[in-house]
Amino acid sequence: MSQNVYIGMTLKPWPILLDHILSHLRSMLISSKEEYAIHYRKKYYNSYCPFYRDLPPGWVALELMTFGNILSLMQNFNTDSIQALKLNRFAKKLRIDNYTSLHNWMACIRHVRNACGHHNRLFNRNLTSPNGIKRSLKHDIQLVLTKPVEGRQQTEQLNRLYTNICAIQKIFTGLGHNEKIGPFMAHLFNRYPTAKLFRESMGFPEKWHEEPLLFNLKS
Repeated sequence: MSQNVYIGMTLKPWPILLDHILSHLRSMLISSKEEYAIHYRKKYYNSYCPFYRDLPPGWVALELMTFGNILSLMQNFNTDSIQALKLNRFAKKLRIDNYTSLHNWMACIRHVRNACGHHNRLFNRNLTSPNGIKRSLKHDIQLVLTKPVEGRQQTEQLNRLYTNICAIQKIFTGLGHNEKIGPFMAHLFNRYPTAKLFRESMGFPEKWHEEPLLFNLKS
């Protein structure tokens, strides 16, 4: 028997996972034709949770899960469970404030990914604001402000593509990757100059190319 940590192990001490998520994982493992899934089915089973004996270890489960499955899993951890399982440590490794913010950022990324997958516009789209993203940005770069409306104070636009790209970069860097998204975005703007007309509506500030999060800048 393998000594892996199983998804089902959290079910008994912390009843936070929905049965349909576990059933869905089981079904995906049984039907998967991936080599790692076939190997697991032939050699192992989950002795900790007999009712879900076909549940795989966490590393296999995460490979089988969709982005939506992962977000559903993350959402089902309540405050007590987050503390008991010390889930904030995973956010800290990515230099994100806490687990709740990490879940928020993942939801932001899914929103952008879904818009791209369905060929929807992003140039002036209202997206979800990544929690606390401003603390990760260079403080003296003025973000794009909302349009002036009589009787309403202008605020920084944190719910646009720019801040979501910054959140993606933050996670990417936290995972140990050195590549920066900024040069790639600059290349796209130069290749498709019409896009520059909509850069402000995407939340890109005037001095966005001076953002250390997105570019490897010389000191």
